Amino acid sequence: MSALLRFSAAMRLSGQRAFARVFARRQTAGNGVIVVHVSPRPENEPARGGIPTVRLGLSVSRRVGGAVERQQWKRAIREAFRHIQHQLPAGYDYVVVVRAKTPPVMETLRAMLLSLAEHAVRRPRGRIRQSRPQRKEST
Repeated sequence: MSALLRFSAAMRLSGQRAFARVFARRQTAGNGVIVVHVSPRPENEPARGGIPTVRLGLSVSRRVGGAVERQQWKRAIREAFRHIQHQLPAGYDYVVVVRAKTPPVMETLRAMLLSLAEHAVRRPRGRIRQSRPQRKEST
């Protein structure tokens, strides 16, 4: 396998804080099959080798199906991401949320992932989602 097409652990988005940061930016694009959420990489995280890398996070809920179907989706998205990672806008974190039951053909998935990621990056940034203050219960 070529070193240029690897999907290393450094390219995986992990942790609740990282996912929350991406979801809070509200830069999204979707097509009914997948939804891509995008957020610029934090300034305090160093880029590897001076080149900003891209990171991928996955969200595949139980609504998609059982463990086998969810794992098939994850493998398909990782494989598509691995092939298009150098075409994606650099310096961003991407979270892919799955909405459909079965994954499309690999070439279609690659095209969808690339076009939705580029569209989400080009969209104007929305305001950062703030948590709502707790309401006081009236007695």
